[in-house]
Amino acid sequence: MSLDALRSDSAVVSPFDGIDGRVRFCCGILTALSLAALKSWPALAVGVSLPFVLVLFYGIQRYWPTAWRMLIVGAITTLLIGLTWTGGSPRVAVVFSPEGTMMGFKIAARLLLISACLVPLVTAMGVAGIEAAMAGLGVAEKFRILLLLMLRYSLMMAQTTSDKMRALHLRGPEAPLLVRLNGHACSLGSSLVGCSDRGERSWQALQCRGGLAGFNRARRHKIGAKEYGLIAVSAVWTAVVWGVELWLC
Repeated sequence: MSLDALRSDSAVVSPFDGIDGRVRFCCGILTALSLAALKSWPALAVGVSLPFVLVLFYGIQRYWPTAWRMLIVGAITTLLIGLTWTGGSPRVAVVFSPEGTMMGFKIAARLLLISACLVPLVTAMGVAGIEAAMAGLGVAEKFRILLLLMLRYSLMMAQTTSDKMRALHLRGPEAPLLVRLNGHACSLGSSLVGCSDRGERSWQALQCRGGLAGFNRARRHKIGAKEYGLIAVSAVWTAVVWGVELWLC
């Protein structure tokens, strides 16, 4: 993959384009961290409000592919935790214990809600927008490069793996389950190795070209009513969900 593909802006048009990228980035990360730390179901139920509103404004049709992938990842995570979690007793192996199943469902719910916050606010800005937002916040250049490469090649690995799995199903729809699982594992491994190799070559190209100097930076907006509104909504939402979490604890 060439550096031009990494430099290209993959941003999508959304109702949040008029908001300063720094505010979008900070609010998205704040809500994602808050959701990741919630442990109780009532707090997660209250926390659904903001991701739902964001997805509603962003567009359900555009978010649905991401939601579908998050549901698949959540189902696999729930299955693995249900098979390995012993239910608090290390001496007795309990398959699909109530504790393990509940933990898996909570992790799946967190993944879905976190993606519903990050996709409209952060991912939709594209590579150039995210880099400009982090640069405006004073993030070190090396750290920005690592984050951008991780974002870019994580998306590439997901797309490549999806294409290989689709081809596997088309070529062998009647294959046994073990053969299909073996093919999925090989597809995932080869995609991971290929994206890692491309990421290393892109890193070398970036170093030869002087870091992020060649990237097109997004226009920096002034902090106005929209930005203050998003900050206020994120702050109130965070206070409410954490109030419910601490009250139940």
